[in-house]
Amino acid sequence: MTWPSRLTAVPTSRLFHDQEVTPSARTEASPEQLRQHMSQVPAVYQRLRDGANDADFEMMRSHPDPRVRAIGESYHHLFSPAGRDGRLEADWRADGNLTINRGHHRVEAARELGLSYLPVHVRAPDQTTLTEACRTYENEVAAREPEVVAVHRRLAAERTRRSIAQRDPVTGPRLETRSDEWTRPSSPRPERSR
Repeated sequence: MTWPSRLTAVPTSRLFHDQEVTPSARTEASPEQLRQHMSQVPAVYQRLRDGANDADFEMMRSHPDPRVRAIGESYHHLFSPAGRDGRLEADWRADGNLTINRGHHRVEAARELGLSYLPVHVRAPDQTTLTEACRTYENEVAAREPEVVAVHRRLAAERTRRSIAQRDPVTGPRLETRSDEWTRPSSPRPERSR
């Protein structure tokens, strides 16, 4: 059975390796390239705080300025649903920490740069565990950087809306929510007979 996952900001102190990190033949980037890639994470978060969206970052990937292109590439690999091959993934552990299963070298590069949190696709055995774990990580990050948590929540909401619209491009499915109860006109109640 596949574990549910969610993209959220995770303190780097919560990320652990299940094996020693050694140079890999599969690594497509040099340690310097990995550090350069991870050094763009703060710039990506700043652009997200400023309101940039998926389309903005996609345009950055072909920008003539290499510094802007680097921000777009980092977003694509770490945040974008299209960048699945480069994203960081980690599995929940019973002690509340995470075992990295994709992105060992990138996490090490981020630690070398002193980054205290990273965007990670967290997986857990069930939705309740995932929600509780992500809430814990968000609270830890929010103590230092509350805007980062707000950015991740905004991204999640945008992607949920986009996913719903893609199921039915004309109107999207109608989902009843509790807020509908508050905004729906109430029907007149029949008078009670005496």
